[in-house]
Amino acid sequence: LIFLDIQGATLGRCFRAVRMARLVRTVRMLRTLRTTREFQKMAFALVSSTRTLLWSLLILFFIIYFFSVLFCQAVTDLEDCPDASPAAGELVHLYGSMPRSFMTLFMAV
Repeated sequence: LIFLDIQGATLGRCFRAVRMARLVRTVRMLRTLRTTREFQKMAFALVSSTRTLLWSLLILFFIIYFFSVLFCQAVTDLEDCPDASPAAGELVHLYGSMPRSFMTLFMAV
């Protein structure tokens, strides 16, 4: 009879430990859901801002393209001039062609 009492007490402690583990698991799950909600908000903000980012990059591309055409034309005109300064060689190297001019201006940004 005493042996059964000890086993019953031990079994009761086991059930109590299982209930506590379930409670802890539930609390952890609620904390995780709160964290994932914050993560969802951050992911939504990133996705929403990509459209604005792409338009900004497109505007930047057109501005760099415009100035690279301008600089390339100016350096080509300077190259044709007979009394060009000694620095004209450096300018021709940096802005002598469209791809080189675009790359130089992009690296300056």
